[in-house]
Amino acid sequence: MTSHRTLILVLAMLVCVPLRVAVADQSTQPPNAEPARSESVLSDLPLVDVPAKGDTVRLAVFYSGDGGWATLDTNVSKRLAEAGVNVIGVNSLRYFWRDRPPERAAQDLTRILREKLRARPAGDKVLLIGYFTGADVLPFIVNRLPEDLRNRIASVNLIAPGHDAVFEIHVRDWIPGSRKKEGLPLMPEIARFPPPAVLCLYGEGDKEALCPELPAEHATTVLIGEGHHLGGDYDAIAGRILAFASAKAG
Repeated sequence: MTSHRTLILVLAMLVCVPLRVAVADQSTQPPNAEPARSESVLSDLPLVDVPAKGDTVRLAVFYSGDGGWATLDTNVSKRLAEAGVNVIGVNSLRYFWRDRPPERAAQDLTRILREKLRARPAGDKVLLIGYFTGADVLPFIVNRLPEDLRNRIASVNLIAPGHDAVFEIHVRDWIPGSRKKEGLPLMPEIARFPPPAVLCLYGEGDKEALCPELPAEHATTVLIGEGHHLGGDYDAIAGRILAFASAKAG
């Protein structure tokens, strides 16, 4: 009982000081990941820029889980950067701390892509990646992008997606046994993608993951490690994302 009261007290404090949560979360960034300071048109978005090691061969936009830019997001992005991918991270904890309907989220991703692709060759394509909450919302966002930007997507990569998506993070969602807000079903959004556009990664025993239920004509599903964090096998996660994009390009 005491531990539950302590948890509720801590979460109530977070409600009162959401900005403090956002700032504390940034301490998990690797040395080469700095909050994006570049274009003023993006300064209102909670972005994390993980530059490529050496020449940038590809761009990726990565929506984090609801814990913010944390362990899995950081480590997968680091490995992608080592392979020449410039990762632009979206801190989902900060971004979805207030309601961001799919249409609004698509407008913001449009801003990110137009700005970041502006200096890239016209034929360059981008990887879109989402983890947990980020994976839940990503298909809705992609389906609402302008056609010219949808044509520049190399692949959509979902890591541990659930069955539905909500576009606002609530503290009550972190309290065990609490009733979560009903979300929008994810399967119909994925079915709208041109096949086979989606890579879905999940861990053994993750009963909330949608991946095993996705038809082969809509997604390539890959089991990696165990549980919600895929056993922390960041090399395998990054490797699968890169291999899937290369296969589609070929």
